[in-house]
Amino acid sequence: MDPHHHLPNDALTIINPGWQPVAWQYLLSDDYGAVSKFYESLLEKEPNVIEHYWYLGLAYLLLGQEEQAQLTWFVVLGQYDESELDEKIDALTKILDTEGDRQDVNQNHQMSWLIRGHIRELDPENYNNVLKFIGLDTLLSQSAIEQLESWNLSEILVSMKHSQIDENALQKLLSLIAAVPTTNSLHYIRYCLENSQDRLRIVEIIVSTIQNLIKQRDYPKYIIEVFKICLDIEPSNLSYINIIFVLYTDFKDFDSATLFAKLSLERSQNFIDKLFSVYQLLNTLLKMSNWQELEDISQKYLDYLQESLTQELHTVYIFILQAFIVINQPLLYFQDKPRENRKIINYISQVFQSTFLASSTIQILPCLNALTGDRNLRIGYIGHTLKAHPVGYLSRWLIHHQNNDDIQNYGYIFSEKTDEFAEQWFVSNMKNYYIFQGDVEGMIKQIQADKIDILVDLDSFTYDLTCQVMALKPAPIQVTWLGFDASGIPNVDYFIADPYVLPNDADQYYSEKIWRLPHTYLGIDGFEVGIPTLKREDLDIPPDAVIFANYQNALKRHPHILELQMKILKAVPNSYLLIKGTGKAIAIQQLFETIAQKIGVSLDRLRFLEPCETEIQHRANLGIVDIFLDTYPYNGATTTLEVLWSETPLVTRVGEQFAARNSYTFMINAGITEGIAWTDEEYVEWGIKLGTDENLRKEISWKLRQSKKTSPLWNGKQFARDMEDAYRQMWEIYVRENT
Repeated sequence: MDPHHHLPNDALTIINPGWQPVAWQYLLSDDYGAVSKFYESLLEKEPNVIEHYWYLGLAYLLLGQEEQAQLTWFVVLGQYDESELDEKIDALTKILDTEGDRQDVNQNHQMSWLIRGHIRELDPENYNNVLKFIGLDTLLSQSAIEQLESWNLSEILVSMKHSQIDENALQKLLSLIAAVPTTNSLHYIRYCLENSQDRLRIVEIIVSTIQNLIKQRDYPKYIIEVFKICLDIEPSNLSYINIIFVLYTDFKDFDSATLFAKLSLERSQNFIDKLFSVYQLLNTLLKMSNWQELEDISQKYLDYLQESLTQELHTVYIFILQAFIVINQPLLYFQDKPRENRKIINYISQVFQSTFLASSTIQILPCLNALTGDRNLRIGYIGHTLKAHPVGYLSRWLIHHQNNDDIQNYGYIFSEKTDEFAEQWFVSNMKNYYIFQGDVEGMIKQIQADKIDILVDLDSFTYDLTCQVMALKPAPIQVTWLGFDASGIPNVDYFIADPYVLPNDADQYYSEKIWRLPHTYLGIDGFEVGIPTLKREDLDIPPDAVIFANYQNALKRHPHILELQMKILKAVPNSYLLIKGTGKAIAIQQLFETIAQKIGVSLDRLRFLEPCETEIQHRANLGIVDIFLDTYPYNGATTTLEVLWSETPLVTRVGEQFAARNSYTFMINAGITEGIAWTDEEYVEWGIKLGTDENLRKEISWKLRQSKKTSPLWNGKQFARDMEDAYRQMWEIYVRENT
């Protein structure tokens, strides 16, 4: 008779164990006590059948009687000499292995781990069991990292003979430990790739397993090493290169990021890949302030962008598509040609939106907001900057002063967590403030659940996730304000400006409708200022010297404007230039010193400063400066406002694009025109004039001090009223057009 005659079919698909039929039925119902009694009784009748002892010991083990199980097995095993012992152990371990698999299938991982621990004691060189045991050990541990690190996996892997290893066991363990960021995991990944017959399948398992780590941006250095290993198998996989590049960029290892940007460009096969790779390389060099290497690559970037207007940009890999719109960003740092720039920006953004909408599975519900003009408006602010960030420092005053009787404010931020600044200024002043860790769909669902009327984008194309939300249009009206120039996304309706920050003809080349506020596109109540910590003697600068300063970030240090600044420095006797801002210290110093030598300025007139510990300390130390020299074609924004608040003269070069007119509108709205230059020549002239005329500097400082009492720039409350009026008018237009 077939011993499995009456067994359930599903059990037969799991194992073929050799249990007695009655005992097997007890086993399937988890009645381990009945199993043990059955074999105890059977052994009284058949004491010489060795297998009965194996099953009885296993029954004891399943009951938790571990010592009794071991005693049952070892009393029998002790009767055999070495020539017979291996055979008996092999028979026992096969029974245990089969039950370990069954317990694992039934999600009884603790019991499976216990069984495999005993197999390991009986047969330490059963490496398939060792792999399964390590996997269970890692799975069950509350601290999987420490648990896996406790294994000397390297020695185990060296000892393993691959011909004896089951491929499924190899892959199953890989799907567990690849997600555990340890050195042991890297050893195992390499071993699998070296010894598997299907290396592409191994790579597929690895990439799938670490997706959650990638999503959470946890353990970036581990992820980088994993993808470097995968690249050895798939050297042309640009998505792997891109992940490595992004992670190096995240923790500001720009040297390594540059290498992988170059690798991406080298291995790119089509136009879109090359365009995106050139952008990545260019942007990384900019962040380092490595303008010396930028000449060739910047021209290639501009050429590619021009060529994009004639290309069919529809086949975009998903890893590029999600961030495709950000390739526009560096354009504003290189050239002040808004008609040309906006044509490119609008086209790239249109391609981004249409392609992203076509590929997205996120559902956008019909707008159900009440179409009336006499109710409270729900305004949503979206960005990764609603926290201690320059945009956060500036936007807080609008939120603080808005009339809660007419406006309900909601905040939607892409971030890992909130901070103290956000708690004080946004969380406490908004109806709701939500944090989303890269979850675009979750944010969109919340925006629609809150029935937001007007969604205000603070990021523009500086942040890809915000662009994805705006492209999907979860709110009936969408507006870009403050954080950057307009994104060009077709689903954005308005761009907030003022009479100065954009020329009168700008409507001709923006895809958004430009909404000009009456005075300024930004009004604030000022800044908190700490206690100065920087003195002239600390910098070895004489008391009677004139101090110029360039405190802008790496992306804004276009060599042409630096040449103009060096000409000013050369023409003003006993003057020095303070330099501070983001970028790689060596690259910053090389950039300024190279240009100084070109213009004929002694290097001992340059002072490179370390970043201040806090924002309030930075603002306090602005007082040491006599004249600030603004950048072009991208002006200062927050820095300009801080300088004007510190009552210090500023020289700015006004251009045509939004980024080249920020300082201009702020200065006009602060009541001063001294220092506003419309040409390169005027820029140098103003710098020399302010550097040599102390009385003029004092006059400007006095004007700036007085402006704090009357200027629209320093009146956050009035600015809030202006924005409220704009919101109300936008809504009235929408209601009129949709009823």
